[in-house]
Amino acid sequence: MLGTARHVVFVPGHLVLCAGANTGIGFEAARELASKGARVVMAGRSPDKIKAAVEKVNAAAAGGGSAEELIVDLSDLKSVARAGDLAAKAFPTIDILVNNAGIMYTVGRDRAVTKEGFEEQLLTNVVGPALLTSKLLACVERADAGRIINVASSAHQFASPRFFTDLQSKDWKGGMAAYGNTKVSRPRAALSPPQHAGGVPPRPHPRHAPSPSPRRRPTSPRRSPTCSRRAP
Repeated sequence: MLGTARHVVFVPGHLVLCAGANTGIGFEAARELASKGARVVMAGRSPDKIKAAVEKVNAAAAGGGSAEELIVDLSDLKSVARAGDLAAKAFPTIDILVNNAGIMYTVGRDRAVTKEGFEEQLLTNVVGPALLTSKLLACVERADAGRIINVASSAHQFASPRFFTDLQSKDWKGGMAAYGNTKVSRPRAALSPPQHAGGVPPRPHPRHAPSPSPRRRPTSPRRSPTCSRRAP
């Protein structure tokens, strides 16, 4: 699993695609995996930031490990579809897919709706990753023991009580409540029928992935799950 080095389970040479890999948990995961021989595809929406991150990871790579970039904006469904199709052709077999990317509104920020009609955090944190996963699911299923890891957060505790009847956060209670809604949604999306073929349900394995920031104190594993699944 991802998190501290002792949690990393993979075989050198495996291909890992990590969304949101230019900073934070995504970057640390990419660097750790590449240092142990994995081929890591680092996905992000900023070409300059991803390029810089890829260079740093390649500098730390060892044992045949490497990093390369994939540009995708999870707040734009056309970008997600395009990147997903490109990745599916370029990487027919994906051993680990990490849905880590996300955004969080700052305090006082008003609700924003994307051109597709989604609340921005919901699209970026849930709908976009779900579409990317559906595009790459066949690639993960080709792996001997393919895994999809969905990084959640203890912020799910801030979700609105009306979450199940107001997915779009139209009754705006602030950015943190809407962000909390997305952190409830991501693990649920991972368990939804469209994301596993042939009616075979996923097998969730919650884990705790502590933030790489030294300024943050890790939260309880019970409240901060990293949900993964194995492909059928």
